[in-house]
Amino acid sequence: MNTVDTLWMLFCIFTLLFMQVGFCCLEAGYVRSKNNINVVIKNSVDLALTLLIFALFGYGLMFGSSQFGLIGSPVSPLSSASPLSGQDYQSIIQLVFFSLFCATAVTIVSGAAAERISFYGYLAFSLFIGGLIFPIVGHWAWFDNGDSAGWLKQLGFIDFAGATVVHSLGGWAALAMTLYLGPRNGRFEDYEKSIHPLTGKEEASPFQPENVPLIAIGTLLLWVAWLGFNGGSELALTDRVPQIILNTLLAGSSATVAILPIFFFKKKKPNVLTMMNSGLTGLVASTAVCNLMTPLQSMILGSVAGIVFVYFNQLLENMRLDDTVGAIPVHLGGGVLGTVSVAFVLPDASSSWLSNFAVQMIGISATFVATFSLCWVFLIATGRLIAYRVSREAEAIGLNVSEHDARTPMVDVLAQMSRHAVQSDFSVPIPVSSHSEAGHIASFYNTLLKKMNFAEEQKLRKEKLLTTNKQQDPLTKVQHRSSWMKELAMALFENSQGRLFAAALVDINGFRQVNNEFGTTAGDNLLLHLSSNLQALLGSELSIGRIENDRFGLIFPDMNDNQVEATMERVSDEINATPCFFSDKKIEFTIRYASAAPQSEEQAGHMLERLLIELEKKKKPDNNS
Repeated sequence: MNTVDTLWMLFCIFTLLFMQVGFCCLEAGYVRSKNNINVVIKNSVDLALTLLIFALFGYGLMFGSSQFGLIGSPVSPLSSASPLSGQDYQSIIQLVFFSLFCATAVTIVSGAAAERISFYGYLAFSLFIGGLIFPIVGHWAWFDNGDSAGWLKQLGFIDFAGATVVHSLGGWAALAMTLYLGPRNGRFEDYEKSIHPLTGKEEASPFQPENVPLIAIGTLLLWVAWLGFNGGSELALTDRVPQIILNTLLAGSSATVAILPIFFFKKKKPNVLTMMNSGLTGLVASTAVCNLMTPLQSMILGSVAGIVFVYFNQLLENMRLDDTVGAIPVHLGGGVLGTVSVAFVLPDASSSWLSNFAVQMIGISATFVATFSLCWVFLIATGRLIAYRVSREAEAIGLNVSEHDARTPMVDVLAQMSRHAVQSDFSVPIPVSSHSEAGHIASFYNTLLKKMNFAEEQKLRKEKLLTTNKQQDPLTKVQHRSSWMKELAMALFENSQGRLFAAALVDINGFRQVNNEFGTTAGDNLLLHLSSNLQALLGSELSIGRIENDRFGLIFPDMNDNQVEATMERVSDEINATPCFFSDKKIEFTIRYASAAPQSEEQAGHMLERLLIELEKKKKPDNNS
């Protein structure tokens, strides 16, 4: 490796670091703000942890002397007791370069399992992937020192920059973790269905991303990092590097643009998240074969990759697999597609595309079996020792607080609101943090509290006033005339403000005759019988008052005169069919009623007079009341 090649690889290593920055921004944009600090810490620590475990242990397993093509000897360049000499610089570059590949594979799991995986559970899983799974699969596909090679390499398996070794491996691990953890609370429970922007099928309404511009920044940083990812996989600055970079960009661009006609012909608005993830799927697919494709082939591959993302993502939705950022369809779908496409673009005519396809499928299958099965066994075996999923309460409050005790102004505002709701005490405003979105929300919330408390005070004053003014009729225990008239006046006032109501009068046909025939005590008993039936049939909340003698007034809030007429007809029929008994004597009687809606700017006395006139019109010839 000459100086130019060394400088090129160092530059690619530098750009590869932006892969971690991009993943961090993308994931932080997808998750809710109560989990964004947890995302930043996970992406920072898993990079550090992966670099350490790969340097100390994983690099030897991947590139050490091969044991039957299955695994390398765990000897690291760092195991030497003496300082590294200049002669070791090629191994050092290789170690650093592939340690960042390892970090990429690990970070894929972080995005898929975000918002419910515990911090220490994620670190344990990262150690397993970075220290064992990635080095072993990498040894199978990439190790070749001239004397021996990994068993997939011997078969002729091709994966130029890690479509299988990095992306599919990370996708299989993410799938295992997603199945193990289950969906986020509420993700598929009691949801309202929405229509997928491309397939037109119903799907669960996804949790809305917190910061789409941050997702876009993360996506663009990943595009930058991919140039080092694919360009550096040549391991030298050869004349093939420009076309590798061109093919990479064309695949990503084609994947982004290929789904636009689907939006157009389905008359749907372009979905920014679908487009960005489709572009990433095209980049993933290119990693397997960007050194072999023509520009036209890369565009075809990218177009297919974009469509694969759309329908793979829909499949996961239908299966109720909760992938927070869409990592599985991007990395697993794009990785498998890119690896399979190698069989169709190989320039070597010595073997048929069918035999090449079989070899590629063997590599894909071997990676699936090794990664998914070992990850699942690891999760089951360690699940009793490590809580991989946080509790329901921790997930509700957010991983920022539950995992790191890291608070944000927005979380504090939500906590204060939740405390108000639980304690049902809204008398104390919440603290306001100036010059922030959370502060603006807190200020607005306090304004609502102030208005709500004022309205509550007014309501209490009104109730107190009504209680003070309300006088009961000593016989029937309903309101006295003066109290009922005040309520009628209040109803008329509220009607002028837009609230609907109607009123009615009820009296007994032949009430005086009952008094004359059976005595006043029987008449009193009949009045009690009528008032209790009115309350039972109309409800105790209705305003009922004894206007005079056997005449009762009724106020019906939020009803018009037609509704009141229908109600009173039903009540009249039921009361008329219910005789009153006094001293073993059956008193048969009937009632009459009149109802009316208020007129414009009408006073209580005038409305009562109108009702009395209407009631008199219904007087029977034999009525002596």
